[in-house]
Amino acid sequence: MIGAIKEIGEYAVEKEGKNVEEPLDILVDNPANRDTENILFIVLEKRNNGFVYKGADVEEYSRSTDKLKRYLYKKGSPNGPDVTPTSMITNLDKTFTKIKILPWFKKYDTLGLNEDTNLLVNIGNCIRENKGEILDDLKNKVCKENNVISLKINGKYVGDYPVFQKILIDESKKGFYFTSSFSGANKESKSNNQKCCVCNEKQKEVYGFVGTYKFYTVDKPGFVSGGF
Repeated sequence: MIGAIKEIGEYAVEKEGKNVEEPLDILVDNPANRDTENILFIVLEKRNNGFVYKGADVEEYSRSTDKLKRYLYKKGSPNGPDVTPTSMITNLDKTFTKIKILPWFKKYDTLGLNEDTNLLVNIGNCIRENKGEILDDLKNKVCKENNVISLKINGKYVGDYPVFQKILIDESKKGFYFTSSFSGANKESKSNNQKCCVCNEKQKEVYGFVGTYKFYTVDKPGFVSGGF
């Protein structure tokens, strides 16, 4: 049965014109609703060791797979940031200042030795330093049809940067091996170079908390064949 579910999933993905070997094809979401016609961008440019704010821009929204991967939207918590700094706008002030964009960069506030982290810190610093001007510029452009917000950095989309791609992939995989239902080491169920029960082949990583269907949970003995 598990193998059949895998084959159905692969068929469905391929029918949508996506590649099962390309994680971003499968993981990215479409933030648009029926009103969406354009996407708003906070435009930043690199200068010396930091970034400068260059204004807010509006671009026609595209629902193509290629463009969705470049927008790199992945829904997060309703009351917290999304997985990447691309979000659907509900209330502009809340979306930008209180819940989504600025809070996304909150944990990136200290420069260190990691180049990718420093990139995020510098982007976050620029947005924090210019938040008033950015919010004013966005208010002049936001409307019912312009209801998605993202960043454009040196003329590139968020999804053009490997650091943002890695964050999305890592956060998506985390749901397959991490649970807050347990404590200590039991919160994580992941192993390397082990046989996968779905494809019956050895894989670099296998995960123990994959909950394909919502009518069962893998943390209950009754749902494990043969018990523990």
